[in-house]
Amino acid sequence: MFDAYSKEKGRRENIKDVYNLSETFCCLNPDCMALFSIRSANGKTTKHFLRHSSTPHISGCPYNFNGVSFNDNDFTIKSSVESILAGAGTSIDRETARTIIISETNQENQIEYIRTPKQLRNFCLYSSLDTIYSDNVTINDIVLDSRNLAEKKRYEGVTGIRLLTGQTIKYENSSKSILIKTEARSKVGTRFTLYAKVYMLSDMFMKAKKYILESNGKVFSGYTIAVLGNWKIVEKYTVSCELTQGRNIIF
Repeated sequence: MFDAYSKEKGRRENIKDVYNLSETFCCLNPDCMALFSIRSANGKTTKHFLRHSSTPHISGCPYNFNGVSFNDNDFTIKSSVESILAGAGTSIDRETARTIIISETNQENQIEYIRTPKQLRNFCLYSSLDTIYSDNVTINDIVLDSRNLAEKKRYEGVTGIRLLTGQTIKYENSSKSILIKTEARSKVGTRFTLYAKVYMLSDMFMKAKKYILESNGKVFSGYTIAVLGNWKIVEKYTVSCELTQGRNIIF
């Protein structure tokens, strides 16, 4: 989870803007009593808000999308990243996608599944980069975020299927696209930025734009999203992809 409500500041906060690691945060749903702390600021997993186990979400909370953590690779059935991107030909509405539970668990065998972009995002979020996803594919081979952007000069551009996490910058009505950026810092403080342009079908674009504006106080920039796409290099420091399924944008 990348956003939570700060009681201290009285407003919604994105994880990238939080520096007080001892602060406790609240669920964005004012009727929910779930509390969060900051986890994994060590570079091994993406910094994010982790819910306290003693404060569950209320029933039906739209922000209860973390679900059950993937606790053991041996009991997790993972679809290939290619098939997840293809999505079995089914597009999911943005409002519906908010309530998808990350793990669909078989109660008898405790088998967990990864077969949607949001499930894949959460598995990668809570796993270190060297975690094996399948065969010889690691999380480092799937994601592109602040943890590995500087490796192999990926900030200059990448190609192929990647789960890219970044912050929104702007939208463009004429091209039905949104521009996002992913940033990282080197050990000596040098900042690297990769820009990513995401083209969508008209209906998908309108839903994504509306969702971000409504969720971010009518401001489009600075909202954290993840995009599962087949990327190509447009120019140095800029990549792009074309999406045909709304669920490949994860809020």
